[in-house]
Amino acid sequence: MGKGTFEDAYAAAQKAGSVERVDVKMVQWNEAGEALIGEFVLHEPFTGGDFDTPVERYFFNADFGRCSCLLGSATDKQLADTLKPGDLLRIEFQGKKEIGGGRSVNQFKIEIFGHAKEKP
Repeated sequence: MGKGTFEDAYAAAQKAGSVERVDVKMVQWNEAGEALIGEFVLHEPFTGGDFDTPVERYFFNADFGRCSCLLGSATDKQLADTLKPGDLLRIEFQGKKEIGGGRSVNQFKIEIFGHAKEKP
C-alpha cells in the first residue's frame, strides 16, 4: 500500500466498488414461505446448539452476501451426497411438522436450478 492511511484505502475501495463482505449471516427459519436462494458452498458439522442428533451447517453465497443455515437432521439425511459446491438452490421453509413426544421437525422445499458455472 502506498502513502495514505488504511481509512483512505478503504474509502477508495468503496468508491471503486471493490469492497467484499466476508462475514457470514445466519439465516433463521421463522415463517412458512421464507426462502433462501443462492450458490451452495459447503457444509460442515454444527457443534453448537442443543440437538438430539448431529446436524450440518450449510454455507451459501446469496444476493445479500455469505450466509449459513441449519436445516435439521431429517433434511440432512435427505440431502446426503446430493449437493455439490456451486449448485444453485432455492430453499423454502414450509413450517414445522409435529412428530410426537412434543417434538417437531422443520420441513423444506429444496430445488436445484443449475450450477454456478452455468449461471442463468
